[in-house]
Amino acid sequence: MPNCLQKFIYNASLASPLLLSIALVWCFHEKTYFVPILCGGIAALLVGTMLVSFLYAKKHLAPIKIQVANISPYDGWIPMCTICYILPFFAIMKENGIVGPLILGVIFVFMALYVNTPAPNIILACMKYHFYSANTENGITGYLVISKRKLRKKQDLALVKRIFEFLLLDIEEKSNV
Repeated sequence: MPNCLQKFIYNASLASPLLLSIALVWCFHEKTYFVPILCGGIAALLVGTMLVSFLYAKKHLAPIKIQVANISPYDGWIPMCTICYILPFFAIMKENGIVGPLILGVIFVFMALYVNTPAPNIILACMKYHFYSANTENGITGYLVISKRKLRKKQDLALVKRIFEFLLLDIEEKSNV
């Protein structure tokens, strides 16, 4: 149960930058403040809940030894996220407001909630976490590893905490290198 809840919270928090951009566009385009305050409040709730969940997992989940077959940086998500988060700004140029980007945002949120492959979280990226794709020697592929360290070779990763199915947190201390 905790893993399902953590997965839901983690993936739902991916919508927070989109909600903030919708709030900003709404302020400029519609000149009203109820929707921006609502979107900002929901975004703050999502971010706060994700941070509490992440810190709880970081502190309380049991460490797991892992044998990595290969590891590589996972930064291909940046263009996709940037497009999704900036999309509402195109509403300024449209006559009908932000209905189109809002619908796309809702679709984005539902897709993020039901996919098995976790996406890197922009909130954690802002906290200087790095994201890596890792495959294990026992054949499991597609892990997303979150780490404060810069992982360069498979030997750099040996001890993790499993947040949910394919999301791992590197728990070794940040090196001075």
